[in-house]
Amino acid sequence: MRTAIAAFVCVLVPGLLHAQSDVPQLPRNDVTLSTGLINAQYRQTADIYDRWHGSVFGGINFGRYWTDNYKTEVEAGWLSTAESHNYELVQTGPDRAYVQSEYVFKDLRLSLSQSVQFGRNQWIHPFLGAGVDIDYLRTSEDRPAQISTVFASSVSARDNRSVSIQGLRERETAVRAVPFAKGGFKIYVSDRAFLVQEFKLGFTDRVDHVLWKTGVGIDF
Repeated sequence: MRTAIAAFVCVLVPGLLHAQSDVPQLPRNDVTLSTGLINAQYRQTADIYDRWHGSVFGGINFGRYWTDNYKTEVEAGWLSTAESHNYELVQTGPDRAYVQSEYVFKDLRLSLSQSVQFGRNQWIHPFLGAGVDIDYLRTSEDRPAQISTVFASSVSARDNRSVSIQGLRERETAVRAVPFAKGGFKIYVSDRAFLVQEFKLGFTDRVDHVLWKTGVGIDF
């Protein structure tokens, strides 16, 4: 009897140890390359309105899992150049005139976020997250010299006339923080490789930008 018990223990204990060693260890990091479309609001210098402009987005994202479900992400993003052709109302002394201007926007973004991923060892992982974009925006305004009609400030005035408007070239750089919320799916195509579909909404005192992107990545 003792011999049988000893033999059973000798077989069972190594088996349990082997089973424990076979418990899968989930990867703690991932990296993703993505592209997408973004609509963002940019304010022109002499324009009272914020105008929406579409760009192509490209980015690389690094994620660190602190648990199976909670992840911190850092993403560097690039936006294709956006251009805007506008007629703007400017002040010329006591009067006003419409002038033609060209704007060019060049945008780089660094995103920091925390996300919650639902599910474990599943093929599809929905997630929600929030964070902040550090937006590095370069704005160029080119206003060619032109002839414009001046509108007199006085209602009774009848001296509307054409005048020469001087050309203008201005460059401005701005850095700002834009909070955002996001959600999407992480879809595995193998044990480590995956696809990502994500929708992101940035906001300040109103909606600042809307981004949809798709990407491919790997766990490691």
